Amino acid sequence: MEGSEIAKRDHQRNKSEIVKLVKEMFGLEKWGDEEYKKKLQELVMKDDDLIRNVIRKIKLEKIEKEEPKSQNDFDETIQELERRIREDRE
Repeated sequence: MEGSEIAKRDHQRNKSEIVKLVKEMFGLEKWGDEEYKKKLQELVMKDDDLIRNVIRKIKLEKIEKEEPKSQNDFDETIQELERRIREDRE
């Protein structure tokens, strides 16, 4: 399983945890409860990180599949990769 597939799986699992927590909140009539609100915010923040990770891994895999034809192409590929990583961090 490639890195992007693992990252997608982790994202799906986290989404399931969010849904499970929301159902639990409604079932226990705890909507708005600070403890549940904090747990939900943590899961949403984690999901944001997981989404960025999925995007980053897909981009890296795409770049890795491209074969440079010369040293100049290789240097340009490295520069493009570094630029994309900087963009993802912003």
